[in-house]
Amino acid sequence: MHLPELDYRKVALAVLLVATAAFFAFLLYLLFFRTFIAPVIEQPPATGGGTLPGTGGSGPQVVTGVPTTTVPVTSGGADQLGSSLIARGGITQTPTINRTISDALALNASGDVQYYDRINEKFYRVDARGDIHELTGEVFHNVQKVTWDKMSAKAILEYPDGSNVVYDFTTARQITLPKHWEEFSFSPDSAQIAGKSIGTTPENTWLFVANADGTGARVVEALGENADRVDINWSPNNQMIGTYREAKGFDEQKLFFLGLNQENFKLTLVEGRDIRSIWKPDGAQLIYSAYTSATGFRPELWVVDAQGDAIGNNRHDLGLATWADKCTFGDTKTLYCAVPDSLPEQAGLYEELSYDIPDTVYKINLTNGVKSVVGKPDVAVAIEQLIVTGDQRLLYFTDRKTGRLHTMRLQ
Repeated sequence: MHLPELDYRKVALAVLLVATAAFFAFLLYLLFFRTFIAPVIEQPPATGGGTLPGTGGSGPQVVTGVPTTTVPVTSGGADQLGSSLIARGGITQTPTINRTISDALALNASGDVQYYDRINEKFYRVDARGDIHELTGEVFHNVQKVTWDKMSAKAILEYPDGSNVVYDFTTARQITLPKHWEEFSFSPDSAQIAGKSIGTTPENTWLFVANADGTGARVVEALGENADRVDINWSPNNQMIGTYREAKGFDEQKLFFLGLNQENFKLTLVEGRDIRSIWKPDGAQLIYSAYTSATGFRPELWVVDAQGDAIGNNRHDLGLATWADKCTFGDTKTLYCAVPDSLPEQAGLYEELSYDIPDTVYKINLTNGVKSVVGKPDVAVAIEQLIVTGDQRLLYFTDRKTGRLHTMRLQ
């Protein structure tokens, strides 16, 4: 018995017709029936934290003040729905004050912002109207680091060749400091400085205090081989001149407070590495950031008591993933921070991973733990440094990529 031979041309035609019908059916599904799913846009992380005094154990309250849908930011300086002239928790206008590279922001006694211009190599101030004025006609070539005194009337200028100069902008007087001195901090009254004296051997490496003109230097502590673990940061209450870090396991460190007169202060434990800190204006607390393996090596912001017998008490996670040096105080209870909209893993190890991530400005009430969104710049920028005027009407910040100085109206 013989089976009939297949007509392969007819079979191929039938397959082609079925495939064509399936293709057009799929197109109809895409056009009329499919529900499109919008991509998920990460918001600033708000990790859980401990409670601050007066919160009743409920933990920090988050008040965002922004719509639940994400408003896209365009590069033209305004979002598609319009930006606000005054920060109200959404997209906010942040006009450019200057278009050169600004560094070392500081407030002077009059409330004006001062900075070093890395292109013109001069120091300037910005008045309340936004006008720019030279602090002095002097040119300061290739300044590597600027350390201001409390009133921003004097500054220590560090140069790449190791040279150090104290410059008084009020008197136009310049004083040279020893080259082996580094990492300076002024006392609250600006009369003294603290720093590290780096000798040719560890045995000749010291933590020192001197008059602001470099005279009267005295040794406070021998640093030996631990100089890189010491951070010079004179406390506003004039009790401490720095901190010392000592490892305690993989994800924990001991933080010692170094007294002006070799006092034996208590220590506090810190969960994490790469500790960066700023003093509360009254010196009662320390704001610091650190990363751990539990956070995917992302930095987290913390607060801890740092005065007298209270050292180490009330240590709490503030629930913001950012670095302490991206924060500034408005007053003793109000902290402003630039917080990246998202952070990849290991951003704490490699901060450059955050350089292309836009920031949103947050405000934290340290009395009750409430944090809220202040505003988001109308041009997506990663903020390098920010500072708030004493009346909390204006916030100034620099763009990490361009160094340009911007302002945001808070009131």
